[in-house]
Amino acid sequence: MNFFFIIWFLSSLVFSQRFFVISDVHLDVHYNSSYDTSFHCHSTRHVESSYIPTPTNNSKIYGRLGCDSPKSLLKSALEEMRLIDPSPDFLVLLGDSVSHYAMHLLNNENEIDVNYNKYLVRQTIVDLTNLVEEFFPETQIIQAIGNNDGYERYQAPSGREGAEYLEFLYELWKPSAIEISGSFYDGGYYRSFTGSGYHILALNTNYLSSQSERKEESLEQLEWLRDEVEESDGDVIILLHIPPGFSMYDGGEQGWHEDYSKIFFDIVENNARKIKYILSGHRHLGSFKVIPNATVPFIVNPAISPIFFNNPSFRYFNESDYTDFIFNLYDEAPKWKKEYSFKEFFNLEGLDFIQAYLELESDDDLLEKFLSHSRGLSNVKTLSRDQLWTIETGGNHTEIPDTLRRVVLCSMKTFDQVHFNLCKNNENI
Repeated sequence: MNFFFIIWFLSSLVFSQRFFVISDVHLDVHYNSSYDTSFHCHSTRHVESSYIPTPTNNSKIYGRLGCDSPKSLLKSALEEMRLIDPSPDFLVLLGDSVSHYAMHLLNNENEIDVNYNKYLVRQTIVDLTNLVEEFFPETQIIQAIGNNDGYERYQAPSGREGAEYLEFLYELWKPSAIEISGSFYDGGYYRSFTGSGYHILALNTNYLSSQSERKEESLEQLEWLRDEVEESDGDVIILLHIPPGFSMYDGGEQGWHEDYSKIFFDIVENNARKIKYILSGHRHLGSFKVIPNATVPFIVNPAISPIFFNNPSFRYFNESDYTDFIFNLYDEAPKWKKEYSFKEFFNLEGLDFIQAYLELESDDDLLEKFLSHSRGLSNVKTLSRDQLWTIETGGNHTEIPDTLRRVVLCSMKTFDQVHFNLCKNNENI
């Protein structure tokens, strides 16, 4: 009997639900506080910039809206988390550790140095992991792979390079994850168990993404998921970076190939009593999804990175509720503060997302308040109503208010194009 099993068994005798979720940190090791969003806060050029970066007089040490996260912002978040709960049961990192431009930086000759940028990707993941472990040295830390964590967006490295990449992550993550199943070497997805008794299944959604064409690996991963859930005794938490279904932004971007979404929800619906949570990130907002034919809580988690003009945010789960904490970068002297808790906002006993959705659908004012909370903007007095909707959806609320409202609501309850379109058109689904 190994040491981990003994600790897990003893701890699980007193079942607890205290854990943090961090998503979409996008740690930018090249962040320079003296450069603005015109250069993505870099003093070095990247492929999308035609200008030589020049500094400003308005330094932003803890992060700048429209840019990815400096290390100082992540440290500040971890300090706040430690004040809230210095010994959570575990901590989840939902992926996208790496900045959006790590693979696009130019060297002094204005060329992409592929080898250096690949090193930058790996070093960013090392820096982030080490920093989290520094603040929570006794806490189990479980990570998922995001679409920016490889050498090409939305793509899992393949061949020998892919094997070396997975070996690198396994060796880095294993000490704080405590257990990572051998399936990790098949594609970066794995099983773990927490000391408090949860059965964690972390997927690599790069394979499942609508921007990937790795069908064989995708189907193998979903078959692995089915076997794991069916053989589990319960209290399963499924970790995703990219959620299936549609975004609220730009009319609704689809996250997964529909065939994979159908398989996934078939697994969930047939094993709903065993699944405690589905946790995802990627969208840089805090929201939820309502699953057809199942009451499993599907929770979309907010981002640390403020690149989409959201305030940096992390989430704390405690006894069937969660609370978001935000860092208001719209203030000249930003501080961490509580944004909202789900139960308080909806006045519900637990995470009843079906009832919460019905309330949002029937009350436009409540929906708008929820959207402001979702990006940590409820206390930003300088934003107009139209600006809020633009940040949330990319659309002009004055011109098409009902269309944007339908996109938001339909993204929360549909997972295929036909039903999404019917919902947007306000037709019965």
